[in-house]
Amino acid sequence: MAFIDTLIADGKVDGSRLFCAGASSGGGCTMRFMMQFPDRFKAAIPCCPMDPIVPIHQVKEKYEGQFAADLVKAFQGKVFKWNGTDMAPAPIDTKAFTALPMYFVHASSDQTCKIASSYSYIEARKRLGATQDQLRVYSDEDMAAYGLPTMLAHFSWVPLLDDYSDGSVMRWMIDQF
Repeated sequence: MAFIDTLIADGKVDGSRLFCAGASSGGGCTMRFMMQFPDRFKAAIPCCPMDPIVPIHQVKEKYEGQFAADLVKAFQGKVFKWNGTDMAPAPIDTKAFTALPMYFVHASSDQTCKIASSYSYIEARKRLGATQDQLRVYSDEDMAAYGLPTMLAHFSWVPLLDDYSDGSVMRWMIDQF
C-alpha cells in the first residue's frame, strides 16, 4: 500500500479508482490485501484464490460449511497491516471488507485450488453481510476453447483476462468506475 500511496502522491495513479486482482496465490493475496485495506479500493477480482488464511485447497472440510465458518472468524479478527514503520496487527474493518464488491473467478475442474475456496469465501462474506459478490465458473468446455485441457484448469485467469465483452468479469470491473 505504501508503494501505491507513492504512485498516488506522484500523480501517476488516481487513488479514487483503485482496483485489485490476483490469481492463484495472488488471488489469496488479493483477499488478504482487501482485508487490510478494504476502504481504499473500489472492487476486487480474486481468481482461483489459493487461500493463505484458511488452507482450503489442502484439506477436506470436517463438516459442511467449516471453511466458511473459519473464514468468518478470520474476517472479524486482526490482520497484519503496515502502520508506516512496521507490520503490526490491526483490527479488520469487516463492514468495509464486506461492502467491497468482489467478483470471484474459478474453473470448475481446478485441482490446484479447488473451487471450494471461492464458494467458501463467498459464503463467509455473505454470512457477514456482503450482498454484491459474484462468481464466474469456467467449465471444461470454456477452458478448452482457450486451448487449456482439464489438467490446466487452474489457469482460469487466461479466459478472465482475455474477455472484455458485455457481461464479462473484466467489463464488470470497468463498470465499477
